[in-house]
Amino acid sequence: MKKKIFVAGMHQESNSFTALMSEKKDFDDYWEGEELLRRMAGVKELQDAGYEVLPGLYADALPGGILKLEDFRKMVEEMLAKLPTDGSVDGVFFPSHGALEVEFIGSGDAFLISQIRERVGADVPIAVTLDLHANNTYTLCRLANIVYGYRTAPHIDIEETRIKTAEMLIRALEEGEKPWTEIVRLPFMMPGENMMTSSGIGKEMIDRLGEIERAEGVWCASFFAGMPWVDCAQGGVSIVLSGIGDKKDGVAAAKKLGQEIWERREEFAFQGVSMEPKEALLALDQGGIFPAILSDSADNITAGATGDNAYMLKIILESGVKDVLYAAMVDRPAVQKLCELNAGSVTDVSLGRTMDEKSEVVMLHNAVVRETFCGEEGPEAAILEKDGVTILVFAKRLPVPSEEVLEKYHLKLSDYRILVVKQGYLTPALERVAKNYIMALTPGNCAQKLTLLDYRRVRRPMEPLERVADEKRILESYE
Repeated sequence: MKKKIFVAGMHQESNSFTALMSEKKDFDDYWEGEELLRRMAGVKELQDAGYEVLPGLYADALPGGILKLEDFRKMVEEMLAKLPTDGSVDGVFFPSHGALEVEFIGSGDAFLISQIRERVGADVPIAVTLDLHANNTYTLCRLANIVYGYRTAPHIDIEETRIKTAEMLIRALEEGEKPWTEIVRLPFMMPGENMMTSSGIGKEMIDRLGEIERAEGVWCASFFAGMPWVDCAQGGVSIVLSGIGDKKDGVAAAKKLGQEIWERREEFAFQGVSMEPKEALLALDQGGIFPAILSDSADNITAGATGDNAYMLKIILESGVKDVLYAAMVDRPAVQKLCELNAGSVTDVSLGRTMDEKSEVVMLHNAVVRETFCGEEGPEAAILEKDGVTILVFAKRLPVPSEEVLEKYHLKLSDYRILVVKQGYLTPALERVAKNYIMALTPGNCAQKLTLLDYRRVRRPMEPLERVADEKRILESYE
C-alpha cells in the first residue's frame, strides 16, 4: 500500500494598515481535487516517488487586509474535512505564505499548522513552504518539521522552492527521520523593497545561507525579511533552519550569520532611486529617458494597499506633466458611472477614497471617456483622458505587473513617456522594459518610512521604531 501525503495551503499576505478586510471571495485561486494535484508544484515529485497524494484545499489571494474570522473558519473547515484522521496520513506538504493575519486569531499560518498537527499526531512530518516576507511564529516553527522559504524578491523561485520542500519531505519519510525546526529572531523590520535579492546585501545574505546548511545535520536554512505592514507580535526579520540530530552547530551558524546581519542592518536599503513624489515625477519628466516608470510605493496593491489613494494622481495633474499613463486607480463607483457613458463623452468624475477614508480624492472636470470595459460580472474598467494624462480605472483591486495587462485594455506603453504603477519594487516584466525608474515615497498603507505607521502589537523595542539596546533581544531563539 502506498504511503499517503496530504497537500493543502492558504496563501495570502496581509496588511493590517489598510482599511480592507479580506474575505473568502478574494481567494481567486481555490484548488481542490484534481486541480490541486495538477497545478501544485511538488505534487509530481511526490507522486513520482511512489506516494499517494491526498488533495485538501489550496487557496491563494492577492495581498489584502486582515482576513475575516468567519471566512477563515469556513475555509479551514473545508480544508480539514479532507484530512483523514484515521492515522493513515504519513506526511503533510503545506505551501503557505507566512504573513496571513486573521481577525481575532493572529497568524493564520500557525493556526492551520496547529490544527493539522493536532489531527495527524506528533510523529507525522509536516513540510511547509513560506514566502520570503513571512512573519514567523514560534508555534509554526515548533510544530513544523521542515520550513523552507523563497530566496528571491521579486519572487521567481516559488515553484522551485515548493519542489525542494516536497523533496525534503520525501527524504524525511524515506530515511525515517523526524526533522526539527529552529528560529533565530532579529529585532528590526524593513520594507520589502530593502530586501532585493538580485544584488547588494540581500543577495549576499541569501547566498551565505549555505554557511548554515553546511553545519552538521542541517537540511535547509532560510532568511525571512518579514512583512512590515502587519502589526503583529511576530513581526521582524528571522532566520529559520531545519535539520536532524543535534541542532547545536546549526543554531550557532545561524546566530553567527544573524549577528552579522544585525551589525549591517543599515545596509538593507532600496537599491534603486527613491524620491519624494513630486521630485520623482519631475526627475523622470526632465530626464529624457523613456519609457520611464514611477511606482506609487505606499498604495502598493501587491502589498495589500487599497489602490484607491489619488495622492500621486493629484500631484501629476497639478504638475502639468504630459504623456503620462496612470495605471491604475481602484474606484468601483466611478467605473459603474463611466460604463453608462459612450466613448468620447465629457464628464465630471470623482476618483479615490472609496475604500479607505484616509486616501486622497481628486475631482476631474471635463474628463474624456476614452473606453469602457464591461464583463460578464458587470463594469470592469474604464479609461479617462485629462490634460495629457491617461487614467486606467479598475472596479476591483488589480495590479498592473506587465505590458500584457495594459494591452488587455488597449493601452501601449510605447505611447507614453511615463507609466505610473501602484507597486514598490517593479515586477521583473516591468523592470525589463523600464528605461528609467524611480520609486516615489508616497504616504499610505505601505509607507516606506515605517516610523509613520501606528504600530501597537509588534514586540518592542523594534528598529526602526526605536533603538534596541537590550542585547537579549538580539538573536533570540528557543535555546
